[in-house]
Amino acid sequence: MKKALGRLGAVTVIAGSLLGFAAGTASAGNPEYIRSYQRQADCERAADEIRSGADLAAYCTWDKGHTEWDLFVLSL
Repeated sequence: MKKALGRLGAVTVIAGSLLGFAAGTASAGNPEYIRSYQRQADCERAADEIRSGADLAAYCTWDKGHTEWDLFVLSL
């Protein structure tokens, strides 16, 4: 029984770490910057991939200062 609970705990920690890596410390009030793209289509494609793979929201915004599209993620 202890061994089974230990494995379950390890799997939970690993899964949480992977999602945490993707989302960083993002929350509804604290979006996490992921990266920049030169083309909006590339940014939107990356956002779609993030949305489909986890319980996360992803969106792109235009950064006038750097003339590029920035990808951000929020935890849902």
